[in-house]
Amino acid sequence: MYRTHVVNLDVHFFENPKIKLIRSKADGHAYLNFWIYLLTLGATAYSDDTIGGPDGNPFSVQDMSVISGFHPRIIQEALDIFEEFHMIVFVEGYIKLRNWKHYQLMEGYYD
Repeated sequence: MYRTHVVNLDVHFFENPKIKLIRSKADGHAYLNFWIYLLTLGATAYSDDTIGGPDGNPFSVQDMSVISGFHPRIIQEALDIFEEFHMIVFVEGYIKLRNWKHYQLMEGYYD
C-alpha cells in the first residue's frame, strides 16, 4: 500500500491577510503558486514540515528552480516574503513550514 498525501486549504484561504498582501505584489500570483508548491513538498517530505533536497541536504535556490520550474528570482523573492510574514523559517538551511498542522487534513491520509 501507499500513503496518499493531502494538503488542506481552508475555504477562506484567499481571505487570509498574508495571502492578500502576497497577491497584491507585482509577481504575487507566482509567489502564491510557489507557496502552494512548497505546501505540496511539505506533504511529501519525510519529516512533513521540513523541506530539503532529494539527497537529504538543503535545497539551493538554483536546485529548487530546476526541480520546480519557477524562476530563481521568483523563488528567492517568495522565500524572503514568506520568511518576513513568518510563514517559513530556515533551520540549518532547510525550509520549515510554520503552522504546518493548519494545512494537514489528518482524516484525509490513507495507508
